[in-house]
Amino acid sequence: MIKGVICGKGGQGVITLNAMIGTLASGLGLSAISAETHGMAMRGGSVATYIKIGEGQSASVALGDGDFIISLTRDEALRNLPYLRRGGVLILDTEDKTAIEGDFRIISLDATGTANEKFGNKILAGQILLGAFLGCFRGLDVDKALEILKNAPKINIDAVKYGVENAQTV
Repeated sequence: MIKGVICGKGGQGVITLNAMIGTLASGLGLSAISAETHGMAMRGGSVATYIKIGEGQSASVALGDGDFIISLTRDEALRNLPYLRRGGVLILDTEDKTAIEGDFRIISLDATGTANEKFGNKILAGQILLGAFLGCFRGLDVDKALEILKNAPKINIDAVKYGVENAQTV
């Protein structure tokens, strides 16, 4: 089972990214369960979603038990870091290359900036982060995931491929 947290601010596509991961997992023949915590979720407010891929009765992730965190902002990464287990992976959308300390791997890339510059739309940052996630968990079969996405717009698929190829461990 793979379990984790996807977090950021309202309006960044956190809930959409969670849904994309769940849909891909389902397409790969894996069960997925997710939940979201966003309160009033006004634009700019904290948003966190939780997802388990594989067998699970609840989407909740216990403190120190998450395999991954995908964060669209550095401050939300820090806020949700207690959920990450030792040896887990933090996928962080940031220009700030200052390492966050801990016993985990950090994949740091400027997904929002790259989406805007390379693909002409910052909304594609979610697809870049999806690609980085797929690259971290090779058991999810990147080739099959891309096959599932074959009917998506080419620019979305290119953004996912970019994430797979360019996510770097800091």
